[in-house]
Amino acid sequence: MTLNLENKIKELIEAYHGETAALNDEIRAICERWAALAQKNKVDPHSFHNSIIEDINKARKNNMDTSMVYNHKLKVLVENAKEWVLDGIGNIGAKSADHAMRVSNALQFLSIEMDTLTDDSAFMILKGFLNDYEQLRLFKSVIEKKRDFVDASGVTLFPNTFGKLLEHEGTLSAINEIESIAGNLFLHEKGEAEGVPYGNTYISLYADGYDEMCQQSLIVELAKKLNALCGVAEQVED
Repeated sequence: MTLNLENKIKELIEAYHGETAALNDEIRAICERWAALAQKNKVDPHSFHNSIIEDINKARKNNMDTSMVYNHKLKVLVENAKEWVLDGIGNIGAKSADHAMRVSNALQFLSIEMDTLTDDSAFMILKGFLNDYEQLRLFKSVIEKKRDFVDASGVTLFPNTFGKLLEHEGTLSAINEIESIAGNLFLHEKGEAEGVPYGNTYISLYADGYDEMCQQSLIVELAKKLNALCGVAEQVED
């Protein structure tokens, strides 16, 4: 099974773009309707300016209401994805009766080996905790305070011991960032696009603003990353 969050978010974004296109089509229709009425009555089109603005504001209000619906759909999608991710992380059940003693022994061995600690020796000391991410994170913190944990390139010196933990930390970081972006996606202020001619002026159409476009791109990239991370985790676990 794969999370497939990337495609699901892309589908929502595409549908949201369709709503923006529908809003612009409605604005064009409003302008055409009032321009035709002005021509029929042989009056200045701008005499209907207030009526046009009122109709456009109604169309925009409907569009904003729809945007809120899309935002809610996205939040539910991300919430379900987060639940799916968390269900597969750190669920080790009840700790054994000798858990505290095992932790104490592991800390003593780490202290003895710390100056010459290698990935192999750390793995031998901590192999009983490799699926206990909460505890393993504490062991990682102990090592980081005493010696280098990564090389000059930022790559861990303990890939066998902590590699799976780092993968899951990356997964949690990605889903949390996705959740943060989803809070406001589809709700950013729209920007103005090209105008529709009306009389001797133009009525603006709408497009996604800069913030909206950046957030859409970012959430898709993060969803792609998350899906890949979950896929890697599943392959390792199998």
